Amino acid sequence: MEETIWFAIAALVASVMTITEFFKRIIKVDKKWFNRLLTFIVAIGTAFVAWILGKLPTWFTPEWVCVLVEGGFLGLLCCWTYDPKILREIFDVVFNLFGKKLGGKWYEDKKE
Repeated sequence: MEETIWFAIAALVASVMTITEFFKRIIKVDKKWFNRLLTFIVAIGTAFVAWILGKLPTWFTPEWVCVLVEGGFLGLLCCWTYDPKILREIFDVVFNLFGKKLGGKWYEDKKE
């Protein structure tokens, strides 16, 4: 069951980041604290929706508290992966694994 929870949370990270970006473009606030707060709100909301739909299992009772914990963990993961340095490192690993098939790096180094 824990394996299913990890897969569900990994799948939800992309959803939360996409929904958060959508709301950021609508609201147009460029404060870092607000963006993180919005990410946590969307993450907890997405965790509850996934739980209601039966896609996010829980491992202790009361179940709503477990979903709240999972949503908080999901929010932490999303805030961590939002960092441009982290995203660049993730893309570097992916493109290094498949670099020959994809034609090298995914970005060009800018020399100034």
